[in-house]
Amino acid sequence: MIKKYLLLLPLTLAGVGHAEKVRIGYVQVLPTSLSVIAQEKGYYKDQGLDVELIPFGNGPVLMQALVSGKLDAAQVGFAPVYVWAARGAPVRVVAKAANADLSILVKSDSDITGPGDLKGKRVGVLPPGSVPETLFSGLVLPKFDVDSKSVTIVNSEAPNLVGGLATNRFDAAVLLEPWTTIAQLQLPLREAYNINSLWKSSLGAVLAVHVKLINKQPETVKKLVAVQIKAVSFVKQQPEEAAKILAKQFFPNGVNTEKGIIPGQQVVLSALKGLSYDARITTADLKSAAEYAQILQRLGNVERTVPINQVVHQRFTR
Repeated sequence: MIKKYLLLLPLTLAGVGHAEKVRIGYVQVLPTSLSVIAQEKGYYKDQGLDVELIPFGNGPVLMQALVSGKLDAAQVGFAPVYVWAARGAPVRVVAKAANADLSILVKSDSDITGPGDLKGKRVGVLPPGSVPETLFSGLVLPKFDVDSKSVTIVNSEAPNLVGGLATNRFDAAVLLEPWTTIAQLQLPLREAYNINSLWKSSLGAVLAVHVKLINKQPETVKKLVAVQIKAVSFVKQQPEEAAKILAKQFFPNGVNTEKGIIPGQQVVLSALKGLSYDARITTADLKSAAEYAQILQRLGNVERTVPINQVVHQRFTR
């Protein structure tokens, strides 16, 4: 009997020691940063996953890596996922991360009081196909009867949007956290419009995966969603600890302002107040996603729309 157990022991230890490798890309903004928290807290390891996190500057570039198979999963905005899925790419949304959080900021002394004043102005926003650009061009401007041709849209990475406001390269900029908070700490700015007022329930940031992961390793997808849910719970229940983790990633040396250096944890904690994290995908989310698809088609980002249930897999969060 003892010999039998000794023979089984190496196999048992080998099984325990094996960790499944998963490559996850994420856009370096707070709504898509749940994987950073999950990695730090050991949530992936608890699920038997060996995760490699890879940062990206924006969603469209990240999606190229996911579609090509260089990534297995991604924390990214819904817009770029839908654009690729509508083109037939093998990618699907399996969980939510956060609602869209977008503000149009201007200098304090600007004559811009709202979107209607943007005619003839230069506006900084993330690249075409991103959530900010899609909602700004396809939702906000039409809502305020502003012809998109009357606005000069300058596409830029999130950190450069702050610099663009500082150097007057832009008259206004569409920002998301943590850059909204950072910009307001570093510059004399005010919010000209909060886009969230038009888009209260949305699939702003999501967890997306390559279809081959769903087909060949559905249990892995379930584990990734379970981690997403746990990370959301942690942020909600322990925001100060979450801010501490994210500050190490985004602002290890704090943020320079005219009043001195502000600790990164303080910056992130303030930014988190403007975010709404949730891993669940609600009926309202799906409705807004369908409207979103129509916007993408009007903007020419997709030739045709596809049913949301062909892009979003809800069974993993039920």
